[in-house]
Amino acid sequence: MRSAGIVSAATLISRVLGLVREQVTAYLFGAGDLVDAFKSAFRIPNLLRDMFAEGALSAGFVPLFTQKLRSGGREEAIRFAGLVFGALTAVVSAVVIFMIAVTPQIATVIAEGFESVPGKLDATIAMARVMMPFLLLVSLAAMLMGVLNSLGKFFIPALAPALMNVGMIICSIVLAPFVDPPVMSLAIGVLVGGAMQFFIQYLALKKIGFRFPLIFDLANPDLYRLLLLILPTAVGLAATQINVAVITRIASGDSGAVSYLDYAFRLLHLPLGLFAIAIATVALPRLSGEAAAGNDAEFGRIHSSALRLGLFLSLPGTVLMILLAHEICAAVYQYGAFTASDAVNTGRALAMYGIGLPFFTLVRISVPAFYAMRDTRTPALVSILSVAINIVLCFQLQGRLGFAGLALAASLAGLANFALLSFLLHRRTGLAHDAAFYGALLKIAAAAAAMGAAVWATREFVLRELIKSDLHRLLQVVILCAVAAAVFVLMCKILKLEEWTRLWGAVNRKLSRRS
Repeated sequence: MRSAGIVSAATLISRVLGLVREQVTAYLFGAGDLVDAFKSAFRIPNLLRDMFAEGALSAGFVPLFTQKLRSGGREEAIRFAGLVFGALTAVVSAVVIFMIAVTPQIATVIAEGFESVPGKLDATIAMARVMMPFLLLVSLAAMLMGVLNSLGKFFIPALAPALMNVGMIICSIVLAPFVDPPVMSLAIGVLVGGAMQFFIQYLALKKIGFRFPLIFDLANPDLYRLLLLILPTAVGLAATQINVAVITRIASGDSGAVSYLDYAFRLLHLPLGLFAIAIATVALPRLSGEAAAGNDAEFGRIHSSALRLGLFLSLPGTVLMILLAHEICAAVYQYGAFTASDAVNTGRALAMYGIGLPFFTLVRISVPAFYAMRDTRTPALVSILSVAINIVLCFQLQGRLGFAGLALAASLAGLANFALLSFLLHRRTGLAHDAAFYGALLKIAAAAAAMGAAVWATREFVLRELIKSDLHRLLQVVILCAVAAAVFVLMCKILKLEEWTRLWGAVNRKLSRRS
């Protein structure tokens, strides 16, 4: 919990800056065709980002690197890091060059609807080519993140993505008047931010004296072992990216829909990054260590504790996102070129995404349990199946709910993903949730329900007449979130919820030591 708190603190900075970035984007460019073009263009380098960066690479690298540290010592771990760094540099550089060459074909496939708007597809292609080297920078940064996390250093790796947001914010403000189209400034900012994200982690490793040589040896057996771990995850993530491409293609026929979905997804990522990613980041090295030592009991305890903490933090967020979707979107985005209609549409998407927040959180926490056992195949197969479910649901729900149906499809697919992972983990390890787990779940749900009722009543009967300006919209959300926090904490104390008791106890001990 303490380590997850460190990651959450750094991630909070990053997510807040990400929110500021989206606010700047909404203010300067709104949610029209050129913003659709940028967001679709950014998805092209991201098609392979999970494979070479935070997803598949981390899944294979962290368990192997942790094993090297434990069994072979620091020197062997340093050599392994150098091997992976050299291989990434060579392979991803070649991939970047190839992707730049075929960008027009990729853009046409994932955003066919853009061809009906003059210049929209051309802008997508141009911005995607500018951003393509970001794939190399973020891949190398992710490898450095894996090294730092394995060494017990969490703050800088969690903070590093904030620098990409800084780069995008500064470039969009400074360069927008000087580039054509002005939204191209965001693409330049992605590249600048990616470079900053890499160098801050490089300097962090250098500071603690962990330097590794750049080794080009693609035939090394250790790389072959890493590849065997990466490939299943890469297949699963490829399916996920196919899913993203299908959703983008479906949404591309509706002007502004790509932007609405992306703006809403960025808001979803605030709690998801603060809670799920933080817990998963901390859990993977610890679970890997217990799995390597054969300590099944401690492995199960860490995993169960992580799931309960994830539910404790995500369920209240779900209630708030569903109840206050429009208010949140209006308070965050409704300035400048972003209209009241844009806020309504983005709110529709956010409410549908909010339904899936607990499931997205639990999936993020469950997958590292398989990775720690060096099983990347099972999560990959489950991912492929959940993607197939998502695509089927997209076509079913889009006709009834429009672009908001695409967000609901993602949430329902998240539920299916978690259910399958839980079933397979239980069948493989025998780990099962006990009465204490389900008791905690009921208490968390009761606290979240009471919180939701208090928020609804406050909005409907106390604050309904406050909305008269931008400041009032923001004030309303702040007041409602304060009410939510107060009621949820009160219910946790009344119900004697263990997660709250442990968290509050840790805070008190920290304050006592400082005083």
